Parts: sequence; C-alpha cells; structure tokens
Amino acid sequence: MKLPLISTLLLISASAYAHDENWQAHSPWYIWKGVEKAPAAPEGLLRGNAYNPLFSPEGKAFTYTETYEEGAGSRVRTLKKATTIRNTRATNPTGSPDIHGQHMEITRRCAEGNTKILRKVFKYPNTFAAPYIYFPKSTSSSTAAQMGLIDEPASQSSSDFISEDTRQEENSIHQSRAFLCIFKGYVTAPKSMTFRFVGAADDTIIVNFNDKPVLETGYYMPTMYRTNGLKDKAFTLAKRPDYQADLVRNKVPGKKDYILLRLKSTPQINNEYGGLTGGTPITVEEGQVYPIEIILLNGGGHSHFYLLTQEVTPSNTSPLHLFRTADELPESKIYGAPNFEENSLIWKTAAPVLKKNKKGKRKR
Repeated sequence: MKLPLISTLLLISASAYAHDENWQAHSPWYIWKGVEKAPAAPEGLLRGNAYNPLFSPEGKAFTYTETYEEGAGSRVRTLKKATTIRNTRATNPTGSPDIHGQHMEITRRCAEGNTKILRKVFKYPNTFAAPYIYFPKSTSSSTAAQMGLIDEPASQSSSDFISEDTRQEENSIHQSRAFLCIFKGYVTAPKSMTFRFVGAADDTIIVNFNDKPVLETGYYMPTMYRTNGLKDKAFTLAKRPDYQADLVRNKVPGKKDYILLRLKSTPQINNEYGGLTGGTPITVEEGQVYPIEIILLNGGGHSHFYLLTQEVTPSNTSPLHLFRTADELPESKIYGAPNFEENSLIWKTAAPVLKKNKKGKRKR
C-alpha cells in the first residue's frame, strides 16, 4: 500500500524523538503536547509558534476598511451587511483594507523585528519544533489540519452545492486556513563557506540570518507591501515576468544580489515564479553560532514551503542542500518539489550566544 505524502513524511521523522512523549510527531513537524509550558525544543530542532493574523487574541474575526469575505471567495456587496459585520467583529489593530493586506502588514512588521503586533492577534496554543522546512504542495486546509491548528475538515457531502455552514466556516478560528509560523533559534555553521538560502513558498517564506534579512520569496512579498491590500503590487509580485527579469538583472531594491534557479525537478515553480529564489550571499565560519529566524505565511488556497542552501559559485550550479538541523530527511523525488543532496549539511542547533551590551552586561 502506497502511503499518502503527509503520512510518509511523518513516518520518516517520527522515530527521532519518540523517547519524549510530550513532543509528538504531527506532520509536518513536532508539536508539544505537555500540560506545562513547552521547554526548549529537543536537540536538533528549531522551535516555533503559530499565529492567525485574521483573528483577535480572543479568536474574534477582525474588521477591514474595504472588502469583507464570507468564505468560499464570496464578498459582501451591501452596505447594510458590511455594517453588520463591522459591529460584530473585533477592531483591527492594523487598519488593513482587506485580509490580503492584513497578512502582509502583520508579516512585514514581524520580518522587520516589530513583533509586538503579535500580542494583538490570535496565538495558537501549539508549540512546534522542526528539523527542516520542506513541505510539498497541499491544500491549506489539509496543511493547517495536519499541523493541528484547525479542526479536521468535515466529511464531504455527496451534494455538489456549498452549504451555508461551509461558506461561513472560515469566520471561525477553528476553521480558518490562514497561519503565520515563526521559527527561531541558533545554529552552528557546518563548514566555512559563502552560501545563500534558496527557497520557494505559497504564500511566503522569509529568512533572517545573523540578524539580517537574507531571503524573501513567495506569492506575497510582505517587506515590499505599502498598505494597499489586494491592489498592492506586493501581492503576486513574484509571479510577474517584469519582476523576475528585474531580479535576475539585480534591479530589485533590497534584493540586488538575489538569483533565480530553474531546476528540472520544479517545473511549476519555474513557470510561476521563474524558478527557486536564491537570496543574499552569506559568509560563515565553521563552528561559529548564528541566530536564525524563519517566517512562514499562508493565507489559504494551497501551500508549499521549501528551504535549501547552495554554496556560491560563479556559475550558480553547485548542488542544493536541504537546510536541516538534524540527521533527518523528508521524502525526496516528489514531483514538483526541488531535489537536494542526500548528504545535505547539518546545521546543528546551539545555545543562544550571549553578547555584551554597552554597560558590559551580557544579553542574547
């Protein structure tokens, strides 16, 4: 019997931390199930938390200044209905015009280090830990359910009509497919080299390494967002041929050292995004410890996230390595997913590096 993709990924990585019953394998990563607050992630894993930008801390849907979506893509078309929604939903702390702007505004602030906004949105109780970021294409609802963020999708009726309950379910925090995951930690460079992170995402993946932005790619480009919601150029920007051409020609502000990599294994990513995105080159020394932050955003529809590395060469054709922090690998040779070296380098997790501030006191 051929196992489903998600189940296969789960089986491949489930055994490594089976000795700790509180960290339960729950594809595509591990989830803390203990009663007490989750401790540091197990050795070899990066710890993360998940948020929903569309809901208040109490789980109440936010208002927006322009459009409202009732689920299944339907929009409110009457002023009376829009007024009713405004009166029954939570006040939005960002003043975003629509849900697309909300996703990008919250993510942009987090990417720039302004994480205080997360106190004003819903935080899932789950604490995650992951050895890599490599999640093939799936529906957002399936991904969110597999992560334990929402209820399992209801059994499908034989009828082809969408029920009222189904249209309204995304207004519930228990059914919303949107999520913003932030992984943070410290990793040890496996060798001295100059490399770049390489990635692809639906909707967004952002990497900050050694406290500097080094990669941003995907359907949304939050750091380029300018508060215009769905009308903003940052929405679907990476799919535009003119943006892809400017990226290759080093003409995109803040991304002038980015590249695009077209692989035989990623035909859909090539067609939609011009290839995998290679970020800013980084030089590291073997054994040195560096802080890392990985931000994943998905707003619904479908999702996929890939994070790899590549040593910088003049031809940009050196083998791709899966970015991983433990001796674990997902299933490779999946159609549409990027191939990587089976002996990919391992960036072992490490304790926080203490730095001295101006007063001589040590801080993280």
